[in-house]
Amino acid sequence: MKNKDKKNYINKHDLYYECVISQGKGKMTTKLNNYLFKIADGVSEKFRYRNLGHQMNISEDQLSEAYLALAEQWYKPDTEKVNDVFPYYSELAKRACVQVYNHLVLNVRNNGKANSIKYAFKTFSITDTFKY
Repeated sequence: MKNKDKKNYINKHDLYYECVISQGKGKMTTKLNNYLFKIADGVSEKFRYRNLGHQMNISEDQLSEAYLALAEQWYKPDTEKVNDVFPYYSELAKRACVQVYNHLVLNVRNNGKANSIKYAFKTFSITDTFKY
């Protein structure tokens, strides 16, 4: 295995192929689902925070929100115009993680307590302002 292959945890050509196949079928394939989970895991690894207190586990909330955003928006990339869908999916997962951070951490700073149960029942449209 080459060093270049070890760095990339997802082959962008395989991801693109699975996206095209899934869009053609009208439903997500198992491989695309696995790729999206890997993207969400990889993006959420970048968001590790210190000094937030022991009462809140923000990384689990961020990961679940990234899963949800990717599951809801997997069909959106225009595969006829672009040949690489990885930036779209990774940006979508990143924005979901940042949104959870902003909501939970800013709420903790303002109110002094974690409020992740309330967050789970709120609906946000992350992709309304995201243009691909």
